[in-house]
Amino acid sequence: QAKNISTDEQSPAEMVENQIIIEQIQAALQNLKPFKQDVLILRFIAGLPVKEVASILGKTSNSIKVTQHRALKDLRLILESHTGEDL
Repeated sequence: QAKNISTDEQSPAEMVENQIIIEQIQAALQNLKPFKQDVLILRFIAGLPVKEVASILGKTSNSIKVTQHRALKDLRLILESHTGEDL
């Protein structure tokens, strides 16, 4: 079940938990190869579409899609190994 990390209508405990999750994700990102980091940051933090990310990074859209899939898989494995929970 996905957690809402919006700060609207959250208790202080939920806000702290969300900050911890954000910090864990940031730390896990550091364990990815730089290209995978770039793809995830441009896609999910900057919110850019695949085509624009491909243009910025000089790759094809298919390459970005594959890299995004692999990077998310790697990120999930890193987070699971650090938290001991299935994501």
